[in-house]
Amino acid sequence: MDHEGGIIVRKLKLVKVGRPELVSCMMHDGTQMRDYQCPECQHGIIEEYKNCPYCGTELDWKNKDERSKEFERVLNILSKYE
Repeated sequence: MDHEGGIIVRKLKLVKVGRPELVSCMMHDGTQMRDYQCPECQHGIIEEYKNCPYCGTELDWKNKDERSKEFERVLNILSKYE
């Protein structure tokens, strides 16, 4: 904080916050594996990240298992071939 003539001046840093997008889900040896991407830069990310290491977006993992619109679109296409 800076003090200017008895007035306290605070500096704020704005941070982008985004919900990671679930882009794939598969089974491997009985374990479900999920892939996520950053909603801002679309790079792959893992659940251990608090921030995207590529663009710095803060990641909000609360609703991490909600499927992205693109994921749903691809599932709909694939379901036609079952």
